[in-house]
Amino acid sequence: MEKKSQLAEQEGKILKKDQIARSMSLVPRFDEREVEKYFLMFEKVAESMEWPRDMYCLLLQSVFTGKAKDVYCALSTEQCANYGLVKERILQAYELVPEAYRQKFRNLVKQGGQTHVEFAREKENAFDTPLCSRPTFGQKYKFSCLFQPPSGSGRGHCLGCGTGQR
Repeated sequence: MEKKSQLAEQEGKILKKDQIARSMSLVPRFDEREVEKYFLMFEKVAESMEWPRDMYCLLLQSVFTGKAKDVYCALSTEQCANYGLVKERILQAYELVPEAYRQKFRNLVKQGGQTHVEFAREKENAFDTPLCSRPTFGQKYKFSCLFQPPSGSGRGHCLGCGTGQR
């Protein structure tokens, strides 16, 4: 009886290793220029393939480059198994926090060969990117206040978000 349970356990490990090997080719290529979109794309692939969440970090570590690889290597073995933590630390390393999004949005300028529609779409994407995690209306409203012109600029104001920003 004991030998059967050991064999079943070994078969489970072999199946998991085999599943990981087959899944590696489906993991999207990591792009340091679009880190936040990378994680969204990876999560969509992982959900559609029904990969167990405990495999996410194992699959990701093989495609990390640059800062992401440095961050992953700096984490302990226990931390490397926590997908939420790995994702959070990598996003922090690329400074993908609300202030960075606000600056990116404000600093966008229409390029020479770009149409107004293309520029508007780029602006919209810059605004929507940090909201991809389906926040509540209140969170969206408070976040939109970050995109208001600085106080004293005489352009626009933010009412009701509790920041007192004008």
